[in-house]
Amino acid sequence: MGEKIEKELKWAVLGTGVIANEMAQALEKMGKKLYAVANRTHGKAVEFAKKYGVQKVYDKIEDMFTDKETDIIYITTPHNTHIKFMIEALKNGKHVLCEKSITLNSKELEEAVKIAKEKKSYSRRSNDNFQYATLYCTFRNCKLR
Repeated sequence: MGEKIEKELKWAVLGTGVIANEMAQALEKMGKKLYAVANRTHGKAVEFAKKYGVQKVYDKIEDMFTDKETDIIYITTPHNTHIKFMIEALKNGKHVLCEKSITLNSKELEEAVKIAKEKKSYSRRSNDNFQYATLYCTFRNCKLR
């Protein structure tokens, strides 16, 4: 077996609504911070970043998907946008945590899973319990604790 490599994963959040705020608060309780944020209204992303000490605010949502520093993207946007953003993230080798419902139908989900397998990325629907659950995730031999 190969050597296990652990590193601090860098989370980016797409959207700045209630669930994104809960994620930021949950990470803070664990002594962690989000790395980056994007929102269709740039000003809201800037406000969110100031509130939670987020290091990076993307000027354009598309920049989130190609940022080599980002490991995981948490998609908290409206349901009808999930598949578009998930596909972009997965095609760029990002892991994805997506707010429910993860997709609008099973065909979209199958497409996302296929891309995730091809890129060896991980895609998962959130469980909405950030304030009560410690996030233990294993992605590409990395741990977030």
